[in-house]
Amino acid sequence: FLLDIMHHLSKETLGAIRMFKSVWNSRGKVCIQSLHVEEEDITTGFVAFAKEKITLQKGNSWRWNRSIYVQDIKINPNITISFQKMNSRSKVAGVKVPTYKLWQYTITIKGETDPLYFIWCEKGNTNLRIQDFSFLKDFVTPELATELKWVDETPKDVLN
Repeated sequence: FLLDIMHHLSKETLGAIRMFKSVWNSRGKVCIQSLHVEEEDITTGFVAFAKEKITLQKGNSWRWNRSIYVQDIKINPNITISFQKMNSRSKVAGVKVPTYKLWQYTITIKGETDPLYFIWCEKGNTNLRIQDFSFLKDFVTPELATELKWVDETPKDVLN
């Protein structure tokens, strides 16, 4: 029966299930009491568990739109999840808005009274670091490249 249900789910939905399983099965999970996701939190790859339902802040020119809802997927004999995909959508036609994609999960654990909640940001802002631009070192002065830590300062004779 479960395989039959999984067969009818889209690749995107199956990917959301795989993502949940990989994070759920990883070590070192931290579950916070509550979480209110603000726009600066919406970074690609962001994940979090919470004991209370996770809330999402809207933007000034955009809102959240639920585009997929999947209910009661049994992950194992003790865990069932329901989840929804949330996309950013303009409040006003023609206004360009950021293209965010979040997945919100409700986790039901056999024998537990209260569910847990999980969020995964599949597409959000990218956290760029100055090191991510080190490929530009040939286009700046050697002093600036050194200041930005774009060059290896280890003496060459140490490497031999």
